[in-house]
Amino acid sequence: MQDSTPKKRHAPPLLRITLLQMIVVGVFAAFSLRLWRLSVVAGEGYREAAKENRTRLVKTDAARGVMYDRTGELLVRNVPRFNVLLIPAYLPDDDETKEAVLQRLQELLDVPLVSDYAPPPYPPYWGTAKPGLREQVHEGELYAPYQPIVLKKDLPQDTVFAIEEEHLDLPGVLIEVDPYREYLTGPLTAQILGYMNPIPSWATEEFGEEQGYDPDDMIGIAGLEAYYEGVLRGSKGTRTVEVDVAGREVQTIGNQVPPQAGDSLILTVDLDLQRYVEQVLRAGMAKAGSESGVAIVSKVDTGELLALVSAPTFDNNLFAQGISSRDFAQLNTDPWHPLVDKAIAGQYPPGSTFKLVAATGALARSGYPTGTIPTTPSWRSPFTAGRTTMDMDMATLPSSPPWLFRATSTSTWLEAVFSTGSRGWV
Repeated sequence: MQDSTPKKRHAPPLLRITLLQMIVVGVFAAFSLRLWRLSVVAGEGYREAAKENRTRLVKTDAARGVMYDRTGELLVRNVPRFNVLLIPAYLPDDDETKEAVLQRLQELLDVPLVSDYAPPPYPPYWGTAKPGLREQVHEGELYAPYQPIVLKKDLPQDTVFAIEEEHLDLPGVLIEVDPYREYLTGPLTAQILGYMNPIPSWATEEFGEEQGYDPDDMIGIAGLEAYYEGVLRGSKGTRTVEVDVAGREVQTIGNQVPPQAGDSLILTVDLDLQRYVEQVLRAGMAKAGSESGVAIVSKVDTGELLALVSAPTFDNNLFAQGISSRDFAQLNTDPWHPLVDKAIAGQYPPGSTFKLVAATGALARSGYPTGTIPTTPSWRSPFTAGRTTMDMDMATLPSSPPWLFRATSTSTWLEAVFSTGSRGWV
């Protein structure tokens, strides 16, 4: 009896081997094509991306010039301080680990995780309060992930040591040494030297990247710090550094451009005389019951300024390390305006001092060749009693307004004032 069950037919062994070979060749061809695309077609882009992750361009601040008085006594100098920076690109990708890093920074730096005002859901964060750690990181990740964010300035040494000890657990966190200005004479010369502040919004075009400034740079805002900003600041240097996975510097590679220090200033001010003039001014203000005053001492032959005191004044060291909103509001709302240098920015009626200008112009073009003007009975004064004419010497001694009014009433008086002024009378 025969078995009627149909038998299975198997493919010949040679056919199966051929198919397997074709599959293996196809897989290797696909891998080879992918490898060629990665290494040849897109290789340059990946090399640049790897280089950017491995290296970072660092700008080196130039030492700002200092100032001396005429005898060589130091008035302002640069003092180093420690700042903590954060590069968002080097924070962990895991949200839980990133949050742990931010919480640890909050404990070390005593800064809020979230600001004390409600910002919009996306940057920029408008408001007067500084954004918290989370907002700063979020904004940095969106706009400039490799741009360092200054989290806090002027750290105490124990905090710096703690951050350095935990640097493996704080990826992207760096310590920077940054100099700030120390005004050794404080309020005594604040109106002369001025102070520095971060670049205000109205000056971003004048002090932008094209001029060599970064958004977080400090500039002179008032006094000589502002007037000689271009002389004092110097020029920044650059260097390319290799960094590890935590964003910390490993070594410097490539060519470096060293920073150029700013020039220092030697002033004509005599500090000892400045102190003496301030004492005299304070005594005079107290005697007169005045809350404000100005005293200026200069050399008549050269015009050199030897002393300049404006009262009330302020301590420009408040601005050096970042003035608080409370202190600034107190200075800004003071009715006697201590931030205003009353020697150059105050507005005062000229009074009798302008009479010399008027009299000079009158003598030049008044039409009285002898410099005398007939008097009238209305000029009632002990100095004019019995006189029928009056010259400038007689008129300026009692400071006679009628004489000056009569002398300047000609049509050519204004022209005379300008012409005499051009010859050095005014």
